Amino acid sequence: MAAFPPRPPAPSRMVPAGPRTASGTPKPVLQETPAERAQALVLVMNRLTDLMALELDAAQQGALDRVAALQTEKQALATRLDETGRLLRIDRAGLAGLAPELLTALEQSSHRLDQITRANAEFLDIQGRAQKCVVDVMVKTLNHERRAGTAYAQLRKGVARPTRAAAPCGSTTFSATL
Repeated sequence: MAAFPPRPPAPSRMVPAGPRTASGTPKPVLQETPAERAQALVLVMNRLTDLMALELDAAQQGALDRVAALQTEKQALATRLDETGRLLRIDRAGLAGLAPELLTALEQSSHRLDQITRANAEFLDIQGRAQKCVVDVMVKTLNHERRAGTAYAQLRKGVARPTRAAAPCGSTTFSATL
């Protein structure tokens, strides 16, 4: 018996076109007010700031397993921060109509997040420079050892004498100083 392709879903069950999640389901349309978005943004920035402070502390202590454990939540928070901030920025009228207390909370949260981000960047810069110094020392040492391992370098040290190959019979050697 021949297999027929499955029927497409009936129009009433069809999923509307538009942005989709990784699993293929449509992304939910947020019906938040600008004030709700701003409050959510403050909460996300505060949690991300706290998480980055934990990450910095763990990195300074060399607890890389703790740093790795924080990365999933940090990435999710960064994504949420980007999405919520973008939605709030494109709604200029809603942003302009926010209560002064909420604007102050946004500014303070943003400032704290900026401070911990700068501290993280400074720590990573210091670690990167220290790592570069270690690598440079290793490369210099390896290059020195490599040069010291050649026959001529050993000859200069008096360690080894290069062997001379026997001249084939009937050959003539000319001196350049003639």
